[in-house]
Amino acid sequence: MAWVREVCKRIGMVLMIGGSSDGDRGRRTPYVIVRCERGGHYVGKKVPGEDDQRPGKRSTGSKKCNCPFKLKGTREHKDDEKAEWKLDVSCGIHNHNLFENLHGHSYAGRLSKEDVSFVHTMKKAMVKPRAILRALKQKDPSNVTGMKTVYNTISKLNFSELDGRSQLQSLFVKLKEDEYLSYHRSNELNAITDLFWIHPKCIKLAQSYPYVFVIDCTYKTNRYGLPFLEIVGFTCTNKTFSIAFAYLDHEKTENFEWALRCLKEAMTSCPRPNCIVTDRDLGLMKAVANVYPSSHHLLCRWHVNKNIVANCKKLFPKDITKWKQFQSSFSALIERNTIEEFNEDWEDLKRTFIGYLPAIEYVANSWLDPYKERLVSVWTNKYTHFGTYTSNRVEGAHGRMKRDVRNSTGTFVDLYTKVHNQIVEQHNDIKASFEVSKNTYEHTFKKLIYNELRGSISKYALQLLKVEVDNAKLLQPSDMGCSCAIQTTHSLPCRHELHEYVVVNKCPIPLELIGSYWKHMSMEPVATTGQVILPTIDEELSEYQKLFECADLDAKTRLRNHLRHFTHPEKTNLTEPSEKVVSKGRPAKSRKDKSSTRDKSHFEYVEPKKKKSKQASCSPKLIPVLMRLRGHSNDSFNTIPTQESGKSTIPTQESVKPLFEDADVGLPPGLIGKNKYIDTIHPRFRMHVREIINVGSDGHCGFRAVASMMGFGEDEWGRVRDDMLRELTSNFSTYTTMHRGEETVRSMQAIVSNWDVPATRDHWMSLPNMGHVIASTYNIVLVYLSKYQCLTFLPLSSDPKLFSERQEHGMAFVDNCHFVHVVLNKNCPIPPIADYWYRCHDPKADGWKPAEMDGRITAFRELIGQNVATRESFEIITISDNGDSSPNINM
Repeated sequence: MAWVREVCKRIGMVLMIGGSSDGDRGRRTPYVIVRCERGGHYVGKKVPGEDDQRPGKRSTGSKKCNCPFKLKGTREHKDDEKAEWKLDVSCGIHNHNLFENLHGHSYAGRLSKEDVSFVHTMKKAMVKPRAILRALKQKDPSNVTGMKTVYNTISKLNFSELDGRSQLQSLFVKLKEDEYLSYHRSNELNAITDLFWIHPKCIKLAQSYPYVFVIDCTYKTNRYGLPFLEIVGFTCTNKTFSIAFAYLDHEKTENFEWALRCLKEAMTSCPRPNCIVTDRDLGLMKAVANVYPSSHHLLCRWHVNKNIVANCKKLFPKDITKWKQFQSSFSALIERNTIEEFNEDWEDLKRTFIGYLPAIEYVANSWLDPYKERLVSVWTNKYTHFGTYTSNRVEGAHGRMKRDVRNSTGTFVDLYTKVHNQIVEQHNDIKASFEVSKNTYEHTFKKLIYNELRGSISKYALQLLKVEVDNAKLLQPSDMGCSCAIQTTHSLPCRHELHEYVVVNKCPIPLELIGSYWKHMSMEPVATTGQVILPTIDEELSEYQKLFECADLDAKTRLRNHLRHFTHPEKTNLTEPSEKVVSKGRPAKSRKDKSSTRDKSHFEYVEPKKKKSKQASCSPKLIPVLMRLRGHSNDSFNTIPTQESGKSTIPTQESVKPLFEDADVGLPPGLIGKNKYIDTIHPRFRMHVREIINVGSDGHCGFRAVASMMGFGEDEWGRVRDDMLRELTSNFSTYTTMHRGEETVRSMQAIVSNWDVPATRDHWMSLPNMGHVIASTYNIVLVYLSKYQCLTFLPLSSDPKLFSERQEHGMAFVDNCHFVHVVLNKNCPIPPIADYWYRCHDPKADGWKPAEMDGRITAFRELIGQNVATRESFEIITISDNGDSSPNINM
């Protein structure tokens, strides 16, 4: 038959077995009859000519056209199983055309046993059906299987896995096979209402890292409409792990308390969590207080801020600037580290926004008065929480799970499979992170001071410690008074404690200074020294037997069913909960929402996401192309040749037409008329600009802007030229290395060596190639902003200053020919560091870029997307005469 089907497939025919006999134990000759798949008549309920496209009816059809084609194969010797077969053509005529291809023919697209096994493997790996079909086609190019066949095969596999069991019976069998510990509750109809499960390996991880638990509920994960509770923790390598899961009938205190008591019972040998982080779900908060009264309960700051947006933004209808200031003030308030600072800032906030009394009352009555001990750093920093101020870890776990779930129509078994696979992946990642921390040493930490720590504490702990080490190097004798909280919050030594080892004695940091949390890198908890007494159930079984013998018939049935759930889960008589139906209001006309995407929160209606600008979607690599299309030649770039053949940089932005227009985010009403050049700042960055100070436009505007930001007054522009010329001369070799030749450096010296008024174009400031000169001259962090290029410049060779003394200033390029002084908010997002700094700075200047600066750079990238260039140089693309663009120079 395989040979027959293969031949027929090549000529465009699909044959199927119309009848066969195995010889009836030798009494007759074995035979097989092969017919065309279109042979015979349609046999069914549908009447020819009748319209079957009525509501609720599916439109169907049939391939049958009574094709007479027929083959008969017989075995030459009926008693010999190895005998050859003879194939006779009974009728070699078709009453239809042969098929051009076999796609869409279900019989020809049947999967072989090998293919079915392949689909089963891919399904268990949670591969999408369309990807499975694509893999089948790649495996066998002649395969004509369709999407419907794959769906049907998956459905049959799911049905076979149930093996005649109900969904709950199958779920409990899987829980038992995978060694999960589970608890459940049911109602009077024997339908399950609450279900809790936890894996022994998750219990061991929680025993190893019991310090912080993060708890939250999500929804739209199952067809029953039950909320899904997840509890997570994190390891010393900063990896999140799931602890336990639960389906709850309602998000009420009683349901949360039941789930937490199940957690507590399952983890009897685990110490209580030091901190528990949740959002302000009042039912969950009350349950946490009842079950874990000695744990410190922290509130998620992100949810708090979004609640303030939802309830207070409407109170600032005409002054967006004031609203942004209110947000910033509250964010700074909850980060205060002393009670005096907190009280002072709170009084200052109330005085500043005296005209917005409802907003002050909301913040006070809803958050600060009842929850400041769970929210403000001065109180939360008394506990070891390792910097966990939000519930983002559990929110991230929800997101990963929902990416696998994809819709809200799944059963208990469907979600369990996804969750179990997620746990396996988590544990593999955690094991890998342990091995990396133990055996892979970053070059940054191959120094004397880390000798006792490498491989003994986690890599993440070393990264946190490096920040404190860098700060310890900057301490002055007047800064030795210690009020640091990192010893309490992170179990790590602070900069003052490290100063003795890093600066004074220059010796290795002792391992004893590091908390035990960072040293334990294992899936197994720390072994106890005492003798472990294994529990027994002999006494309980004896009492259960006595209780059973004394019970009446109904009680005996209940006791037996309860015990059977543990011994024979596949025989449980529990039923699935009914799907929740909304009975209020008019029935919706639209189809039921089957997605797993959450509904919008209140704050998202108040503060909707900004749409991406279609005009601002250009890549920096296309800037030269657009310049040519707008009538500019490549010469207008003022390119400076380098020693490498065919390469140029773009050091100046003079006379360049702006390439990125404003996005659809409008100018805040509060800024209209106050800052003439605010519209030249990227729309999403404007909230971080406190003020724009304009300067005279006499050709010295760039130097006037520098004089303004340094506090000299803009009329001292000549002093700035002198200072920059002195910097270029004294560090001539450094800048020569940076710009790969003396020509560029001498050109910059010529630019700054001019005091004529007005200055000619040849003596205007040129950025970004003068950015490092300005930063190094005054030992500042310079933030350069424009519509098409944003960079941050750091000093090249000076010792870094203390954070309290460090100055950050901004300059912006506006109107295509003018520079202004930009006053930025403290700790605002900043553009990426200029590439040349990494290549040319002196090692002693490393401290100018602390680790926390990476977070500010990431925030800036998220704000602006790909709308502006964040590099000093990029590809030059030329356009040939026929209009084709091609890369000419690669930088």
